[in-house]
Amino acid sequence: NWSGATLNAHTVMVQEGHEPLVYNSTASPVLQEMSTFTGLTQNYGTDYPKHIIAAYGRYWALSGSTVYWSTDIADAAFPSFSGGTSGSLNIAAVLPNNVDENVSIAVHNDFLVIFAKQNIVLYSGARNPIGTAFVLADIIAGVGCIASRSVQATGNDLIFLSDTGVRSLSRLIQEKSLPMRDLTKNIRDDFLKDVTAEIGNSGDLNDVCSAYSETEAFYLISFPSTSTVYVLDMRSDRKSTRLNSSHGYISYAVFCL
Repeated sequence: NWSGATLNAHTVMVQEGHEPLVYNSTASPVLQEMSTFTGLTQNYGTDYPKHIIAAYGRYWALSGSTVYWSTDIADAAFPSFSGGTSGSLNIAAVLPNNVDENVSIAVHNDFLVIFAKQNIVLYSGARNPIGTAFVLADIIAGVGCIASRSVQATGNDLIFLSDTGVRSLSRLIQEKSLPMRDLTKNIRDDFLKDVTAEIGNSGDLNDVCSAYSETEAFYLISFPSTSTVYVLDMRSDRKSTRLNSSHGYISYAVFCL
């Protein structure tokens, strides 16, 4: 369940309960724990992040309700989550009930999109998170993401798994709002049964994975414990397919390692 991102010849990998690792082919050894590689105590302490992306010339990582960002690539301490231009924010302070757990993070239409379990929080100005332009832009309350690796960018949209199915987060530029579409509404009962089965079999949704093909315009999401993959045709809201081992070609669609 490692989450990784690569930027400026560095790859940083994080997993809940483990100190983040840094891979750099010019270092010796090439793979080191973050605190060893940087020689600094990190802002997250021992509350190690569980998900990470690279965006705007730095890393962004999640732990609990806190978002951490690293120094940028111009900083001598890069990719440290300590000192320089690094920092953090706690989204609980802006949520309706002041509590939620971060699940995933992405960048869309120049917004930093933070997916929590029951809310989605958007910040603008993330290109300079220590500047005055880095501010809360919007909150979508009552809808969140329940599987970190379900989030996929399609170029003009973000797709993710919520507790009611797969949803699409699309920005309506004229109104500066973010309406959502339920992409699995026509197969909701079967789909949510597989979500429930995955939780029952595995205890969580950490093994759920997804992929998006720009060429073929489809989104795949897999539930490994039930050997099931859903295929959503993104060219039409009405097309979605459930594949399982009885089809004989499930091995072609399985991509969870």
